[in-house]
Amino acid sequence: MRIALTGAHGVGKTTLARALAEKLDLPLITDRARKAAALTGIAQVRELRQDKMKATFFQYTVLVQQLAWEAQNPDGFVSDRSVLDLLAYWSAYGLADNHSYMTLCFNQEYDLLVYVPIEFQLVGDGFRDTELNFQQRVDYLIRQLFTLAFSVRKKITVGGALEERVQAVMDALPGLRRKRRGEKVW
Repeated sequence: MRIALTGAHGVGKTTLARALAEKLDLPLITDRARKAAALTGIAQVRELRQDKMKATFFQYTVLVQQLAWEAQNPDGFVSDRSVLDLLAYWSAYGLADNHSYMTLCFNQEYDLLVYVPIEFQLVGDGFRDTELNFQQRVDYLIRQLFTLAFSVRKKITVGGALEERVQAVMDALPGLRRKRRGEKVW
């Protein structure tokens, strides 16, 4: 089962992804942006809105890492980000249209794509961009992309407290699971 969460920064995707990975006993793929930032020498993502060359290199680094981690877990995972997010940030940073980048993103497949909307006040952590307008722009772009025909078997939106979000995902799983010999069924 390939489950990916999508939503702007600071909406609780990582918390939800951890809870789902534990409940479903699936590998967790955490946000690759912080790893890419360490590799590319970026202290805060706010820098990316000011330097398009740096933003382009950063976004490719995140995408390559995300695709690699997803490929390393062919039997399933829970990811606290999807390639949909990467497309939204690409646009939010004002980067030029890039066919190869978009193709890599649109060709990625998920069994379940979970949209997590903005419900909480954005809290800074020293890395994420804390400008509310930027978070809202990213959210808008993600919502627009969410409606497109991705290679996704099912898409849902979750909200409320963590327990409600987890339950909404669990409720969406029946019918998605392809049972293989020896696999447990949720």
